[in-house]
Amino acid sequence: MYLARAANGVGAKRLTFPYLNPDGSMTTLNVLPRVPTIGWTTKGSVDKRYGNLGVFDRDRWRLPNNAFHLGINFAPADRPHIANVIAVWQIENGETRLIYWAETTETLRGREPNLVYPQYKTKLDQRPES
Repeated sequence: MYLARAANGVGAKRLTFPYLNPDGSMTTLNVLPRVPTIGWTTKGSVDKRYGNLGVFDRDRWRLPNNAFHLGINFAPADRPHIANVIAVWQIENGETRLIYWAETTETLRGREPNLVYPQYKTKLDQRPES
């Protein structure tokens, strides 16, 4: 994934993404397992149905200093017991920083109106306050 100043690729820079290993250390990736969503998330942006899972505010997607957040959800290949991970990176001045990581071993089950939502455990939360 590249970050450029314009649609024609001016000033393109390849992004790298810190990845949280099972032991808590970080690895750097230069590809993501899925296409990320652009957005904005704060410590106040949560979905209580999932155990206060961090979510994107889709009405606001740019932070101060032209920073922004990229988020993905995926099942990590290095942790087959984990059903889903939500990861969010903050991109600012061409640098990428992992700011949120939550994971679950559960899946959504049941039928409306009695859905049982998977409960996520937050492993890292450095999202801005507002």
